[in-house]
Formats: sequence, C-alpha cells, structure tokens
Amino acid sequence: MFVNNEDKFFMKDRFSPDGPYLFYGLSCLFVPFMLFLYYFGSFYWFFESSSLAANIRFIIVSLLVVGVFDMLFKIKKYRGGYEYYFNILLGFVFLFFLYASLNSIFLLGDFKLTRRSLVLLGFVCVVGFSFLTVKGWEFLLKGIAFIAFFFALLSLINMYRLDSLPAGYRDGGIYMSGIKGVADFGNTIVAAMHYAIGFTSAAYFFFTERSKFRLFLWVFVLFVLSFYIAFTFSRTGWVACIVSFFVMAFLLFDRSKVKRWVVAFVFLFFCAFVFLIKYMMYEISERGLTHRDDVWIAVISRVKGSWVFGHGASADIAPIPLLEGEVFVNNTHNVYLEVYYKLGAVGVFLFSIVLLCSVFYLYKNRNVAGYGRISIFWLSVLISSAVVMAVELNELIHTPNLLWHWFWMPVAFAIFIERKRLQDAK
Repeated sequence: MFVNNEDKFFMKDRFSPDGPYLFYGLSCLFVPFMLFLYYFGSFYWFFESSSLAANIRFIIVSLLVVGVFDMLFKIKKYRGGYEYYFNILLGFVFLFFLYASLNSIFLLGDFKLTRRSLVLLGFVCVVGFSFLTVKGWEFLLKGIAFIAFFFALLSLINMYRLDSLPAGYRDGGIYMSGIKGVADFGNTIVAAMHYAIGFTSAAYFFFTERSKFRLFLWVFVLFVLSFYIAFTFSRTGWVACIVSFFVMAFLLFDRSKVKRWVVAFVFLFFCAFVFLIKYMMYEISERGLTHRDDVWIAVISRVKGSWVFGHGASADIAPIPLLEGEVFVNNTHNVYLEVYYKLGAVGVFLFSIVLLCSVFYLYKNRNVAGYGRISIFWLSVLISSAVVMAVELNELIHTPNLLWHWFWMPVAFAIFIERKRLQDAK
C-alpha cells in the first residue's frame, strides 16, 4: 500500500500517482499537529483549556470521516488491486468501543459515551493508519522528550528561585512550575505520569543513540526529568519509569554499546540501595497502599448483582468514605476494577483481549526493519501501563487524558506495525 521513503517523515502512498488523495495529505499534515496539541497542551495551552480537547476531537473526527470515504473510493477505483489491511486487534478495539457504547445506551440511556468512544476509536485509527516513517516516529519521540525536559527544567529552576523545592523526603512533593497556567498538574501523581512520558522517550534515545555528543545530551535530559519525577514522591511515576526503562534495556540490548548499560545499572543499583536502606521500611510500614485496598474492596462489593454487564459504561462511582468518613474517593485507583465496575465481566474480557493482543503484536514485530525499535518503545510503555493501571489512573474512555498515551497510543502503534508487516510481506 505504501512505498517506503525512510529519509523523509512520511511514507508515500503508491495509490496516489497523480498527487496525494485527500486522506493522505490531511493525515500527513494533521496527525502530527494533533499529537503536538495532545503532548504540548498537557503542559501549557494558550487559550481556554476546553478548546484544546475540542480541537483534538475535531481533527480526529474529520480525519476519520475523510479516511473512510478515501478507502471506499480507492477500493472502488482499484478494485482487486487495492490493498487494505485489517487485523484482529483492530476488530477487538472496535468491538470494545461498540460494546461500551451499547452498554451505556441500554443501561443508562446515556449517549455521551458513544461520542467519546467514537473519538477514541478515531484516535486509534488515524494513528494506526498514519504514514509516519521511522524518522517521523523518532522525531515525535524527540519532541515528547524535549517538551517534558523544557518544562521540568523551567519548573525546577523557578521552584528553587521561590524556595519551594522539597527540603526532605516527602516534605511536599512538586507538581507545578510556580508560574500560573504553566505545567500545573494539580497533584503529584498526575505530574509524575506526565513527565514519565518524556522520561521513557529520552530513555529510548539513551539506548539507541550512536553519537557520543547526543548521548551526553540524552543523559542530561534524563537527569533533569529524573530529578523532577523523584521530587514528586509519586511511587506511581517511579514505577512507570522503572518498568519501561527495564523493558527497553532488555529488548534493546546491544553488545557494542554495553558500557552505557553498565553505567546505567550501576547508577540504578546505587539509588535502589540508598532507597532500601533509608526509606523502604517507611514506605511499607507507614504508607503501605495508602488505603487503596479499602477502595478496591468497596468497589468490588458494589459490583454484586451487576457483575456480567456492570453498572453502565458512563456510570459514576459513588464517593467511597475513608478514614472514618474524613476523606472521600471518587475513583477506583485501578483501571481493571473501573472496567469491571462499569462494563462488567464482558468488558473486562474485551479489554484484556485488546491489551494482550497489543502486547503480542508489539513483541512479535520487534524485529521489523527500522520500526522494530519503535515497537519496543511502545511495548515498554504498554507493559509499564499494565502495571500502573493496577494501582492508579482512571477514565479509560474519556476526553484526552493520561491513558491516551499510556494505553491507547501503544494500541494504535500495534495496529500500525502489524499493518506495516503485512505490507512488507506482499
């Protein structure tokens, strides 16, 4: 379907000999712009915050509509000569969103989730059927890393200037820049997970970079991001970084670059040793699960009688009282339990299939020429997410949020890489 042109940012569509069809041209223009809005807009947006999500939704729906008509036109024009690729994962993604939409309509009479499902399905499709080359994907990852690096460095410098950096362990974690409207995430977990996106991107280039000069640059980027994430004191963010780092370290191992692996793991061992000696007992005995186990028990108890189809895909979780009613929690602190509560066992089954199928495709295609390294990156993100979703994150089907990166982007790339493999096999 596509002609590789790896020194460019986009593949060429060989079914457009007289110039690009509408979807190809719009996709090359607006998919990168949409991803820029999503990643940069998380840190700073020039206008009303609601307009950011509205712009992203508009681009996705427009591309989805144009893409469907473009595909139907090509099928009609080229008949048997047009190659289009459908894989099992895309089918299960469609079934999951279809089930969630019908579930919300029939159980709650709510059509809002249908709109959200359509937008998310469109997001997965326009990314999964995009035309980015290896250079294009790596340019995206560099952009993600440098956006996070810039705002982390700005935040650390300004918070130091304001004398607002933590003076000791868990002496007030940071989650903002100290500048109104700039990189202010409201709480430390959300802040850590946003900067962890940049950390994982920088870690990818730490393992793959050939130039020694640029390698030192990536080490500096990782150092700044690690410093900020450490000062959030968010165990969720720490786990997200560590899991993805180890997965990439294992799957991207290169004997010719073994020195950087040794240096990285010596440093990590030292940090882990200090943490175990000084803070581990406090984390286990004093903090523990921070009452997440109480939340999980409460959620499970509320599922009784609705375990097959759940309470409805758009159902709100009634406040869960903690600390004898002094604190109330409105989410499950566990994506799997959220899916079970809202969509029941059927939803958990479909969600699990999407997750496992994505992991399978990303791992299977780890050796595809060029794209295999990108596949390993998104595999590390998805495995990290699979761990983190057991203790944090929420709103699987929603307007742009953290799960768009930590779950739906790897799913979209799994569709992309399988489509690329089928193309190369022709």
